[in-house]
Amino acid sequence: MTDSYGDGWNGNEFCIDSTCATISSGTSGTAWFALDLAVCNEYSVGGGTWESEVGWSLVCDGAQVATGGAPASGTVGDCPTCSDQGLIDCPDGSCAATEADCPEESACGVGYVDDCVDADCCPETWIGDGFADCSDQAYGCNLTCYDCDGGDCPSTDAGCQEEQSCEDLGDVTCDDGTCADSTEMCECDEFFNGDVNQDGSVDIFDIIQIVNHILGVASLGECAETLGDWNGDGSVNVTDIVQVAISIVN
Repeated sequence: MTDSYGDGWNGNEFCIDSTCATISSGTSGTAWFALDLAVCNEYSVGGGTWESEVGWSLVCDGAQVATGGAPASGTVGDCPTCSDQGLIDCPDGSCAATEADCPEESACGVGYVDDCVDADCCPETWIGDGFADCSDQAYGCNLTCYDCDGGDCPSTDAGCQEEQSCEDLGDVTCDDGTCADSTEMCECDEFFNGDVNQDGSVDIFDIIQIVNHILGVASLGECAETLGDWNGDGSVNVTDIVQVAISIVN
């Protein structure tokens, strides 16, 4: 077992079945396992941080039978093939009943997952490892799309926010996919500011409707009131009449 940085394996372990070994410090270490190569033995490597520093080789009876880094997993010994089990071989080396049952392929390869925002490949074991791989990419990866990095990132992180529908926000969904307070307001953007009667032009008839609204003769609808609030101060009043009149003169 080797560590390229020289500070041990940082919590990573090489395990065969239920027996594990690691390097607590330094650049290298050796462990002995009692293996029966007449049966199938499963091994796995990983579980810690800085996996890119990890290296290992498995030697049995003087012959190297496996080597790699972290994360990694596989089998040694007399192991049944996928066809022996009546299954098919998947691209990632696993077995499945049909191609549709194979794990989804990723360009990152076995043991790695796609970064949630860019083209990086990140160790799968980083998900839920206690280190926050959030939107700030403090460790070089954003894994918030994997259940908020397995719970390592706060729910308030931008990458952990579930997209809300217009209805979730108390609005309605317009035909163009935007949100609005009501169906009436969906079409309000089609009209000019001041076009209170929504006839396609700003003229004296719009001023008459604003005056009637101010005097309480006839209230404006939601869209009409928005269009009549020329200065956007939240109230339709004489100031807006003046602004509409100026626009007509100009």
